[in-house]
Amino acid sequence: MIFNNKEQAFELNRRGIELKKQGDYDGALAHYEEAKLFDPINKNCYLNCAKIYTALGNEKAFENLLIFKHLDFIQSNQANFDIAQKTDFATMYLYSDFIDTERTVPPTRAIDIMNSNVGYKLLGFDINTMFNAGFNIMQHDLSLLQHHEIEDTLIHNYRKKLLGIDFTGRSLRESKFEPLVNTVGFIVMANNLKFDKQYAPEEIVEIYAM
Repeated sequence: MIFNNKEQAFELNRRGIELKKQGDYDGALAHYEEAKLFDPINKNCYLNCAKIYTALGNEKAFENLLIFKHLDFIQSNQANFDIAQKTDFATMYLYSDFIDTERTVPPTRAIDIMNSNVGYKLLGFDINTMFNAGFNIMQHDLSLLQHHEIEDTLIHNYRKKLLGIDFTGRSLRESKFEPLVNTVGFIVMANNLKFDKQYAPEEIVEIYAM
């Protein structure tokens, strides 16, 4: 069977998903990474990589999250903006305490940023990516975890969730800390996404190369 580049990328991505379900995370990543070579602007390849890299604590997670989100953002349509504009973000982002250990980042910071620009509302609307970005930061920040008294079990269970592994009890995603993690993720994504000018899809991969 002969594939064009996009079809080859789709097939590699599909095979990667199968390998992930089988617990072969290295094999899955190898297929996702190869898929990028055939279709560098296929956002799903970056999302799938990001999930495994995040669960494994690999530094490549954040790069893949940025590329995925930027590609996803430029592919959004007016309907996406309209939905985001009408969304009430309070339950998703309003935490009960200051975000940082120095108590300089108020719990409303993410919502305040979103209210300044509809583009940020569209960013915040992708709650899954914001949570994963926040989790990627927080799982390595012992002082932040201790400050908010986050149990190790919640962290470990969310790693399992990202990898498709069954677990008992709750993960961080189903806990009272979800708005905190969402807020951390939103702030770090808003600060690092390069929306200062328009880039061609082919350029996006290069501008986030780490």
